[in-house]
Amino acid sequence: MPYMNSDQLQAFGADSGAYSVVTEREATGDRSITLDRYEKKVLSLGFDLKSFPRQKANANRSSFIIHSEIGESVGDLAIKHPKPSGNELRLYMADAQGFSGENGDTFYIFTREGAPSIHVGFMSADDWQKNTNLSNGGGDIDFPEDDALYQAQLDRAYLDHAKAAVEYTNTRIPREIRAALEALENAGYECEVDPSHETFISSASGKNYIEAHHLMPLSKQSSYTYNLDIPSNIVGLCPACHRKFHHALPEIKVNLLTTIYLRRKAKLAESGLSYTLGQLLNSYHLD
Repeated sequence: MPYMNSDQLQAFGADSGAYSVVTEREATGDRSITLDRYEKKVLSLGFDLKSFPRQKANANRSSFIIHSEIGESVGDLAIKHPKPSGNELRLYMADAQGFSGENGDTFYIFTREGAPSIHVGFMSADDWQKNTNLSNGGGDIDFPEDDALYQAQLDRAYLDHAKAAVEYTNTRIPREIRAALEALENAGYECEVDPSHETFISSASGKNYIEAHHLMPLSKQSSYTYNLDIPSNIVGLCPACHRKFHHALPEIKVNLLTTIYLRRKAKLAESGLSYTLGQLLNSYHLD
């Protein structure tokens, strides 16, 4: 992610596709989507990305197939590079054509065999979950598609210079991106399971790439009176260790969770988080 998976492609009848969650800046600022590398890859299947103008030049009006409440229609949308240099590319909303998204909606872009142009549109979080069959199969911890969107939103926050109070609203749980950015900085951009785990330099942050993981899952928020979406409850992990928290054998999960919990116990208490190791293991169905 955020490429569409096979189920999502099937739902749209698409050959290739990508998506992202609309940020507050995109929805209320200049009303444009900053296309990430996945979305630009899909766009490049129908357009030469170098052909779009820069900065103050008039944005190109390019033909897209727009998905709106009234169905599919062909329309011209404005698109340009907003800066004098670099590869940032923005696609501008057009309310009159039904191409309009709000904070927390999902923007999607895809190709379809035989179509004359690229398809684009927006869906509310509820509609996205329903129409693309995104579900967690009954589990309580954060599920992979949701988590991938979260990591993608962290990258976007870096590219937007980590503006304060950027709210992340996805298919399931609202999150505060600023808390995750602070947690990753506190971790020194090292894996908290083992700092020697090597990853790569992130193109978004310019630092060693690690991912943010909520130790006590946010899906358990209703069971607690205190906020779980704070830096002390967010762990920096290399991608391999992050996957272990979701997919490893139970005995490996227990060992990882116990190790991290004992290291974090004092910091959790300082923040007013009083859950026990037993409650933590229970939240991962490891009791």
